[in-house]
Amino acid sequence: MDKYSVIIHEHDYYSKNYKTFIPTKEDISKGLILFKKEINSSDYFFKGSPEIVDSVYKQYFGYYDDDHKVLMINCLCELMEFPDSIDYFNRKLIIPDDGGICYFRGYVNLSNNKVELQVNGN
Repeated sequence: MDKYSVIIHEHDYYSKNYKTFIPTKEDISKGLILFKKEINSSDYFFKGSPEIVDSVYKQYFGYYDDDHKVLMINCLCELMEFPDSIDYFNRKLIIPDDGGICYFRGYVNLSNNKVELQVNGN
């Protein structure tokens, strides 16, 4: 992964409640294609601008919802400012309670090719 993207291996909530997996390059590639396609047709601020995904920090996390393989693509336009923010970004999912449109994510169901978008503040 580049310095703007990282694979997260565990999360307090998801790791307790779901079986997890470490996404492969193929999972991430397929997930990004589906995510960008969904962004392109969404009703959110970035409609028609799937390239926004290429210019943000991304965290990838994989889990199974029933028998469905889900890749969470967690996007952040900036990192929070505190001394260990880069280390925290590399180890923990950052899902703030608000922060507006700077934070958005896609839950990409790799089993059925469906995507659920979420944008903070909406």
